[in-house]
Amino acid sequence: MENIELIQKAASMIAPRKVGDRLFGDVGAALITDKGSVYTGVCLDTSGIGFCAEQSAIAAMVTAGEAKVQKIVATWKDENGDVFVISPCGHCREFMCQTNDGKMDIEVILSKEKTVMLSELLPCRDSWERI
Repeated sequence: MENIELIQKAASMIAPRKVGDRLFGDVGAALITDKGSVYTGVCLDTSGIGFCAEQSAIAAMVTAGEAKVQKIVATWKDENGDVFVISPCGHCREFMCQTNDGKMDIEVILSKEKTVMLSELLPCRDSWERI
């Protein structure tokens, strides 16, 4: 699947709505697995915790019985409906690594043309040095 197709799939999930004083669904994510399946998710802005769209998509993948993300993207739309690709937060980066059996070979889409490996977004993740 081309990056633009995954970006469009993620953007199609965005449907912001207020639940009490919280905003749900203003970020959408999509991922493709090593088996070619596509899973999506949205963010849930909750008090103090939050649940990012990438985490939601990964949870959908795990619920379906799969466990290997090949490529992932998160998107947001402004008030004009323009779509933006957003980089995963630090919590999502670590979540991706831990739910991918510690492997950092997930391709993270940063724009229509640019992708990076998760390992580039989590440098020195397991760096330990005796002093």
